[in-house]
Order: sequence, then C-alpha cells, then structure tokens
Amino acid sequence: MTSTTGAQPSVAGLFGAPDWSFLARLRAMSASTAAVVSRSLASARAYDGAQGTAARRAVLREFAGTR
Repeated sequence: MTSTTGAQPSVAGLFGAPDWSFLARLRAMSASTAAVVSRSLASARAYDGAQGTAARRAVLREFAGTR
C-alpha cells in the first residue's frame, strides 16, 4: 500500500475548501456586508430623488436585481 502523506499538502488547496483563519473569514464577511449596505444606501438615495411612481419602481427593481 502506498502512502499519500507526502502529497497531501501540495494538493490540499486544489480539492478541499480553503483553510481560512477566523480573521480572514471575518474580513470577508465584513467586506460583503459593507458592499450590501453601500448598495442599499445608494438605492435609498436614488429612491428619494426619483420623481413619480414609475421612477421609484424602477429603482426598486434595480436594487432587487443587485442583491
């Protein structure tokens, strides 16, 4: 029987999930949350500035499509 112990470290990143540290996961979550909040605020500003019902509906459709 052949041992694959020596090959495991070199192929671990190719097949398995990345071994992220807690801080790396926290940074990734924080970046995605910031992006969602930023899009939400931009949509809210566009909604407030929209004139008429049709324009507001268009803003809401665009926001729903980017979530």
